[in-house]
Amino acid sequence: MKRHSGSFTHIHGKTQQYQVWLPQQPVQGVILIVHGLAEHSGRYMNLVNRFVPQGYAVYGFDHLGHGLSDGPRVYIDDFSQFVAGLDQMVDRVSEQHPQQPIILFGHSMGGLITSYYLSIYQHKVSAAILSAPAIEAPFKVTPLMKGAARIAAKLFPRAKIGKLELTSISRTPEVIDKYLLDPLVTSDGITIKLGYEIIRAMDFVRNRASKIALPLLVLQGTHDKLVNPQGADTLIRCVTSPVKVLKSYKGLYHELIHEPEREIVFNDMEVWLDQLFGHQSQALSSPFDNVRRIG
Repeated sequence: MKRHSGSFTHIHGKTQQYQVWLPQQPVQGVILIVHGLAEHSGRYMNLVNRFVPQGYAVYGFDHLGHGLSDGPRVYIDDFSQFVAGLDQMVDRVSEQHPQQPIILFGHSMGGLITSYYLSIYQHKVSAAILSAPAIEAPFKVTPLMKGAARIAAKLFPRAKIGKLELTSISRTPEVIDKYLLDPLVTSDGITIKLGYEIIRAMDFVRNRASKIALPLLVLQGTHDKLVNPQGADTLIRCVTSPVKVLKSYKGLYHELIHEPEREIVFNDMEVWLDQLFGHQSQALSSPFDNVRRIG
């Protein structure tokens, strides 16, 4: 495979970094990685190594305040700025691959960004895969908590809270070790402002989920402690996609593609993509005929 990197200027002036891995053979489709909170696009090499040899070009970019991109760490003025960055990246990918389907792969907060994006710009892409999407918080968010968060976000926007429980990322010890040693990962919490913007974005997506009507695959581990697994059910029931599939993996943690059972997850992704775009295509039935639970 061939790899190259580049950058683009966000509409608000900051620089965002991206990278792309291209197959040796003609490109049959494009997977665009939308990474999660406090991490970066370089943490998805197992996905890259799985799909590039199959003829997919894989793109990844770092959100503002993440990885190699500009901006204060894990901070954003407004969640829509994440969505704008994704939109610019989709346009860039479309220019390079005008004839190939574009599939978004959004993980965790990246799944929230992707869902937000799809409720507005779904006409620009062909399908989406959401891994442990942050549709609902892992704790109950009351109106009182929202009000307090709004005030705190105004008074102390860049103060940090909520240090990540690292053992909840994956059941694979090596993944946690690499996470801790990764200089591009921010593991000391998120800013109050970003936390508040995530809560607002969750409300936005739940209110607009019915506008999402393109092919959608949602992947969720039942033992995920970093997002509420019920959010995946909520989303899949609300979207109006005629082709929508929920895969629920018993016992798996948050980062499904880094779990010991990741080959099962990748295989499910491959089968679904082949049904949509491959030569062995067969029509996927509608709504919940597609739902299969693993384990």
